[in-house]
Formats: sequence, structure tokens, C-alpha cells
Amino acid sequence: MTRLSILLAHGLLKREKVAQAAQQNALPEPSIDLTRLSTTTSTLSYDPPPPPALPSFQPRPPPQRTQTYDDPWNTNSVVRRPAAVPDPFAASYHEPPGNPLPGMGTSLLSSGLPTGWWKRQDSAIITIVPEKQGFLLNRYILYAVQTDRGIVQRRYSEFAWLWDCLIRRYPFRVVPSLPPKRIGPDDQFLEQRRRGLVRFLSFVLNHPILSQDGLLSTFLTEPHLENSISLEEESMSKRVERIEEMSVPGDCNEKLAAVRKKLPGLVDHWTRISVIVERLIKRREGAAADFTRLTMTLNSLTEHNASCTLRGESDDCDLCAGVRTGLGRVAVRTGGLGEELDARSRVLTSTLMEAVKVG
Repeated sequence: MTRLSILLAHGLLKREKVAQAAQQNALPEPSIDLTRLSTTTSTLSYDPPPPPALPSFQPRPPPQRTQTYDDPWNTNSVVRRPAAVPDPFAASYHEPPGNPLPGMGTSLLSSGLPTGWWKRQDSAIITIVPEKQGFLLNRYILYAVQTDRGIVQRRYSEFAWLWDCLIRRYPFRVVPSLPPKRIGPDDQFLEQRRRGLVRFLSFVLNHPILSQDGLLSTFLTEPHLENSISLEEESMSKRVERIEEMSVPGDCNEKLAAVRKKLPGLVDHWTRISVIVERLIKRREGAAADFTRLTMTLNSLTEHNASCTLRGESDDCDLCAGVRTGLGRVAVRTGGLGEELDARSRVLTSTLMEAVKVG
């Protein structure tokens, strides 16, 4: 027999013995004697690699604010791009970076107004001078006009003079009308006219063209309007440059057509809103007046019923005294409600009503 066959037979014999011992559950348990193991020290050295270098982070600079034009009426009132983004076409047209190309169409949805432009409007404070001026047959009311240029006193006729001059010099620009004038005005009419003058002067102060006119500066600074004023039309004294003609957008006619189409409906709706708001305020004022009249009637009833109804003035009873006490408390309550409604109506007139008329 060869050596290979002897090894194979020996292996088969051992497998049979292992299988027979497994059937009889007589397999020996393995054990390890750790004391016979010898320990040795490793001579290998391990140098860990250096930690990777962290990337250096630089803080981002604050974002640059977008520069805008502050002229909401100008056709060039468009938002500029930041200075970090150059406009390759700006040099050929000598325009600031970020302006649209001359003649290029713009979106009908974009108004071209800078963000928050309504928060930077100039305002004027007009108060009525308590004492009337003039002689007995020619007495008139003075208005103290206060702006950032100073304080001057003006008559209503001088406001009318300013309005007439602006209409003649700028016949193609929108100028609001002045409040009316009447003979024998009362306090309520004078207050309404004062608010109308405030709206008129605030509009002129915030107009990009009218606010730069020397006529307005004279009206707000000179104590007496004695200088001669030129009433030449704007189109006769001002020449439109070529660059200004090129700044008109190409879709100007489409925009004007869209405005003409919507303008009548907008005016109609705003007129209705103004009328409804004025009616609401008038109802509050009427309710306040009714509460005041009710308070006066209750107080008069309490005074009329000062003594007992049955016993006369010589004696009084607890019932009549209790009725008078109750009427007095009701009168105090109705008087407070009338004052509260009157205060609310004044606040609505000075805030909501003015905002609707200005808007």
C-alpha cells in the first residue's frame, strides 16, 4: 500500500471514532493551558500619521446693500445691482452699473420704486393761528407752515397763488386740488380745510420735480411773497437731452395703455372706499352726540325729580332717592361712552380717513 492510502484509511478510522463518540455523547471537552504560553515583546515600531490640517475659514463680508434711486416718479427709478457685479454694457452707454439698456422693455409688474420709499417722505405741519388778522371787514385766518426749512405764516389766498403758479408752469403734471373756501366757515370746516392743505403741500414736497422748484422754496422760506415769479411752462424752459430720451423704456406705450385701462376702475373704487369710511366716521360722531344728549337728558331728569313725587318737596322717600341715584350712575356711564366714541371718531378721522384720501 502506498503512503497516501494509509493516510486516507487512518483519517476515515478517526472520523468513525468521532461519530461514534458523538452518538454516545462522549466527546472530550477542549481545554487550554495558558501557563505554557510564553510572552515576547514586539520589536516593531508604529508612528501614527499627523492629523490632517483643518481648512481655514474666513468670515464672509457683510452683503452690500443694493443702491436705488429715490425718485419714484422718474422712469430711471430702477434697482441697481451691487458694485461687485459689473455691468459689461454700462460703459458703452455711460450709465451707472445695473441700469437697463435704453429702449429695453421692462416688466409691467415692476414699478421701479425703491424699497420702503414711502417711509422717507417729507412732511409738513400746518396749524391755524388762533387770532385772526386784518380789520373788522377784512379779517382772515393765518396758517403756520412748519417744514425742515423753517416756519412761515401763510393765508389761504397764498396757497391758491402757489397752486395757480404750479398749474401754469407744469400743465402736464398731476397737481392735487386745494380744499374749497366759503364765507363764514365754522371750526369743523376750518379743520377739514387745514387737513386738505397738509395733503396738498405734502404732495408737492415729495414730488421729484415740483419739490426742486424755486417757487416752492420761496413759499416755504420768504416771509412776504413780493418777488416776481416766472410762469413760463416747463416745456419752454427745459430741454430734453438725448440720454434722457434713450432712458425711456421700449414698452412705455404698453404700460400707459395698461394704466389707462385700470385707472377709471381704481378711481371709482377708491372713491367708494372714501365715501364708506366717511359714513362710518359720521355714524360714530352721531352716536357720540346721541350719548351726550342722553346724558344731558338724564341729568335734567334727576334735577327735575329732586324731591319725592308723592310727598312733595317737604319730605323724601327711599324709592325716589334710589331712582335718582340710578339715573345719575346711568348718566355717568353714557357720558363716558359718548366721550370714548368721540375720541375714536377723531382718531379715525386723523388716521384712516387721511390715509384713504392720500392713498
